[in-house]
Amino acid sequence: MAFFSKTFTEAAAPKEQDSTGRDSYANPSAIGKTLPNPFRFSILSEEPLEGYEVWFDKADGAKTKRIAAGDRPSAAVLAEYEKQIGGTVAFEVDYETKQPTDRQAIKQAAAFFIYDYDAKAVKVLSYTQRGLLDSIARKTGDSDYEDLSAWDFEITKVLGPRITYEVGVKPALRAKDKAVGAEVDKAWADSVARGANIWRLTDGGNPFAEKA
Repeated sequence: MAFFSKTFTEAAAPKEQDSTGRDSYANPSAIGKTLPNPFRFSILSEEPLEGYEVWFDKADGAKTKRIAAGDRPSAAVLAEYEKQIGGTVAFEVDYETKQPTDRQAIKQAAAFFIYDYDAKAVKVLSYTQRGLLDSIARKTGDSDYEDLSAWDFEITKVLGPRITYEVGVKPALRAKDKAVGAEVDKAWADSVARGANIWRLTDGGNPFAEKA
């Protein structure tokens, strides 16, 4: 069975008109900076959190975000978020001019737990980049890669006028090396035992928080 739902995968496909040091998170924008380039990882989650990342401007001037699960959030859902957060939905900034636009800062997003081989740690990979949404959804939906524990994914950042990302698939290091496999299994088991829950990203919580 595919990792992502059919609805999400179809929505993630490219459209013709589409133009903090938190060590527990892997942000694609950090590849080549605090993350290696290419960035190799193994998917740990049984299923991803599919939804839309929404940024908010808080009354104190700070920014915060939530991932609204499922379809693009309605006006009513956004209003409820604004009430909970005490802020308003932010607006995107133009990539070239760096000026605010009239587009709300709402983008399709995906998030799931991974094992970062370089850091030897469980992390959350959360991303909104259109190319990554499409490529990772297609590759995880390929029947040849159905057993995700047997495969690693590798994201390469390509620099240019506009940054792009390429996704490759390789035989999993944890499957090839028993010692590495044991490290991955233990790290993931420890995270699960402590209460790891990707859905906490929907309410601004810590997905690695200890069980209550």
